[in-house]
Amino acid sequence: MSKINQKIEADLKNKLGDKWELFKKIHKLILSLNKEVDFRVFPIYIRYSLREKNIALIYFKGKFVANGNLDFGLNLEKYSKVKGFVRAKHMKYPGITHSVKLKKLEGITSDIIKAIKSII
Repeated sequence: MSKINQKIEADLKNKLGDKWELFKKIHKLILSLNKEVDFRVFPIYIRYSLREKNIALIYFKGKFVANGNLDFGLNLEKYSKVKGFVRAKHMKYPGITHSVKLKKLEGITSDIIKAIKSII
């Protein structure tokens, strides 16, 4: 890993604190969906896209995040019946339709993994 990537990772790890392991698992899962998935880090969230389509969003700071949660939004074409998912109108981000609050690694259930895999 280059020094620049190490610096970016260290900075992000510092921002996420105890949410780092949870974020890392979601991040790797999203990137594994397609080699063309791109991401961009902003001060309070990370946006994932595939070409011009926003496919996922993770808020790690700000008014949507409380009690050590990550607010994880997905671009789902159908309403998700997965426990915990709600409409993501509060995210106000193009294409992001559903979100779920995640606090622990155990919160990433097989149903959530299936929902993530369905966005591509």
